[in-house]
Amino acid sequence: MRLRRLGNTGTEVGAIGLGCLGMGRPHHESARDDGWPLRIVNEALDRGGNLLDTAGFDPAGPRPTVLHGAGHHESLLGKAIAGRRKEAIVATKAGAIPDGPRPWGSHRDGSPARLHQAAEASLRRLDTDVIDLYYLHRADLAAPLAETWGALADLVRQGKVRWLGLSGATVAQAREAHAIHPVTAVRSELSLWTRDALDGGPDGLVGWCESVGASFVPAAPLGRGFLTGTLRAGGLRSGDHR
Repeated sequence: MRLRRLGNTGTEVGAIGLGCLGMGRPHHESARDDGWPLRIVNEALDRGGNLLDTAGFDPAGPRPTVLHGAGHHESLLGKAIAGRRKEAIVATKAGAIPDGPRPWGSHRDGSPARLHQAAEASLRRLDTDVIDLYYLHRADLAAPLAETWGALADLVRQGKVRWLGLSGATVAQAREAHAIHPVTAVRSELSLWTRDALDGGPDGLVGWCESVGASFVPAAPLGRGFLTGTLRAGGLRSGDHR
């Protein structure tokens, strides 16, 4: 596995990371199987793929656990790295909360109290005392970004988080956050059919990351399975969110 520097942290991660969100929240609920994620995570670590990326979809109140996994994917990852925590760089996210009866439906909550609550829940599910890379899943447009990012910076000062990242952010949001506390990584969709992050050259999202030394982490690089050559027209089950 080739290694790449994670932002300005001095830490190296595998050039290919492992997205773990679909392990506990598959495209179709009937596909859930808790056995294979444990095997895949350990094989990734064996091969030097130490960057493990998931998310903390923590419901705001009582609701069916099948929607967004209700944190199940973080619990799975915690089990998978038990005994191998020092080999893994664990990334998870906060700021998006499942809502309504729609699978994958969510709203944003960037309030400091909610972010601190979400971090504690993620630490508990991951069975760890620190999150390596904590992303703001999506900026809450109803809350000042300075307050949201400041709350996340508090978690770093408290030793509960090592580094901060942005997911699905604009260049303007990245600049504003970075002025408050360093942005270690920006995660955004990038694949052969989604090129938006490359738009604007040096003034675009990838260009901004390069200018400040932040890492750009491509999400859904295989188009959620469409670019793997394994899907066929009419081959998706009813209820598959794709």
